[in-house]
Amino acid sequence: MERWVETGARLRNELDRSGFDALLTFRLENLRYISPYQPPFSSSINLRVAAIVTQETMLVFVPQ
Repeated sequence: MERWVETGARLRNELDRSGFDALLTFRLENLRYISPYQPPFSSSINLRVAAIVTQETMLVFVPQ
């Protein structure tokens, strides 16, 4: 849980700095459908990632 507290704080800071109010969160396993990224095999992939999307960049935060 503490990793999401830290990640959430970073997201809020980046979101405030970006000037946009769009924040996407999605399950890591869903990345394989929208990108060439293939996560390592795991029987319990339950990580979530968050992304701030602007017209120029996409910042992705993955809790470690």
